[in-house]
Amino acid sequence: MKHRGDIDGLRAVAVLPIVLFHAGVSALQGGFVGVDVFFVISGFLITAIITREMAADRLSIGDFYHRRIVRIFPALVVLLAAVLLIGTQRLLTGELVGLARSAAAAMAFVSNIFFWTNADYFAGAAEAKPLLHTWSLGVEEQFYLFYPWLLLVLRRLAPRHVGPAVLAITLLSFAASLIVTARMPTTAFYLLPTRAWELGIGALVALGLAPRLASPAAREAAATAGLVLIAAAILFVRAVAGFPAPYAALPCFGAALVIAYGAETRIGALLALPPLRWIGAVSYSLYLWHWPIITFYRLETGMALNGAETVALVALSLLAAAVSYYLVEQPCLRRWRQAPGRPVLVAGGAAVAAVAGAALLVDGGAAAIAQEPAAVARVAAYTDYRALPQYAYQFRKGPCFIGEGQAFDEAGCLRLDPARPDVLLLGDSHAAQYWRALALAFPHVNVMQATASGCRPVVRAEGAARCTELVDRVLRQAVRRPGTAGVVLAGRWQAGEADRLADTVRRLRRLGLPVTVIGPTVEYDGEMPQLLARAMLQQDMAGMAWLRTAGRDALDRRLARLVEGAGGTYLSEIAAECPAGRCRLLDREGGPYHFDYGHLTLAASRDIVARLPSITG
Repeated sequence: MKHRGDIDGLRAVAVLPIVLFHAGVSALQGGFVGVDVFFVISGFLITAIITREMAADRLSIGDFYHRRIVRIFPALVVLLAAVLLIGTQRLLTGELVGLARSAAAAMAFVSNIFFWTNADYFAGAAEAKPLLHTWSLGVEEQFYLFYPWLLLVLRRLAPRHVGPAVLAITLLSFAASLIVTARMPTTAFYLLPTRAWELGIGALVALGLAPRLASPAAREAAATAGLVLIAAAILFVRAVAGFPAPYAALPCFGAALVIAYGAETRIGALLALPPLRWIGAVSYSLYLWHWPIITFYRLETGMALNGAETVALVALSLLAAAVSYYLVEQPCLRRWRQAPGRPVLVAGGAAVAAVAGAALLVDGGAAAIAQEPAAVARVAAYTDYRALPQYAYQFRKGPCFIGEGQAFDEAGCLRLDPARPDVLLLGDSHAAQYWRALALAFPHVNVMQATASGCRPVVRAEGAARCTELVDRVLRQAVRRPGTAGVVLAGRWQAGEADRLADTVRRLRRLGLPVTVIGPTVEYDGEMPQLLARAMLQQDMAGMAWLRTAGRDALDRRLARLVEGAGGTYLSEIAAECPAGRCRLLDREGGPYHFDYGHLTLAASRDIVARLPSITG
């Protein structure tokens, strides 16, 4: 296949928004869709190569994987080795363990599965994972594992139906993505079956299923429309419901239009300009290096980046990409591209084993490598709070606090107790954090729990369906049951929800129910256990004040006025945690007050709830 400079430029269009988005350029709120453009490009190129070789009767699966190894492994191995080395010097024990395991997953091309079970790409905690971005490599390499075999089988069994079969698979994957995105968006984001349609779109272009446009003007218009679709996605798509399906279709169809019709157009000439072609050429290394560089910097300084920091991090990423491209990618391609297949396959297997072995050593020796003082180690251990039995005891995740793909146990979690007054706790994860504390503080009360991640407990709730449906059902039905003696509302309150919260309090008060609202928590610009542990190591505890998220105090005061004006009782978590403006950093057990950016530990939640004289009016 003739090399197309415009596709190099399209790679630049894909990678630059990703880098800028990750470096804190908020105007490019959809910059992450560059990955979707990459998927389309990959689907197109791989299909074009395979079908060309099949037509010439010289397709070798071994040669295909040989080329993949030479193309992907060298830069990735160097990146993983460097990140592991830096991690041993800069990370805390828990962070180092997570890094080692993610490095092994990345080298085995299953990091999408690893992070699916461990991280939400758009959550704050994800910004502290130096190898999170390798999830997309996992998706692509898993696609490469089965796709050549699929085309080979189709050509032998149904040579006239290769295109229709790929179209059917693409449509099935898109339908699955639509269904799964609506209920389990994290699953849809990370896994191949719900992402394959994006690579399939590129494959369909390579198979000639794009309509033929003979008119140069029509081709120009189609290519222009493609670039406009990509730009619109970068500017307007948000990390909310509907991604990857249907909103990833915008950049995917845009990329398909540019690939199908962009050659020999003004758009193609624009994309083939030397600066864009160069960025496209180094795009793989740029993608590999930019995220660890940004993440390690943020771990040291906090998540927020100013303009100067953004510029410096982007420049450093480009420099690292150039070094990787000229000193690793290109020499390895020149040396190994035409080498015999068996030695390359063996070398690839050895690389996987070497990285996995190094990751295993770092994982097992993380505590000895980090060498943290006992008090620091105790605080840092809360980074993995969700894996501790204490978290399950505090939140009741699964039956009464539901996340993605979980069903609410209404019979168990909303069971009335005829021997005690029944009070209902309603809200999101910032409400679930208080359930155990309330149950312990008021043993004479049956504290029922209806909590789900994804929205606040207000009338006309907005957010994830699992949450809005539960909130709506509880506010319409459960609170009206005889015996209900009060309601506690809590959540990660946002300014735009203040009036609806007041309306909710008024509605519940009209039913004769006492209503207690617990205000927003103190929040930090990053994961508090990590920030606090580093502050302890640097003996700079005062610096923690600069890492608190601004604006929560003003929201807290506004909510207090509205709730009390609507007839409710208001408990300010911020006032309790920060008496006289000096925020507590450690809970009564010597752990951090928060186990992430803002959720309270069990001991801290008990401190807050102790401020309530009653929850039954």
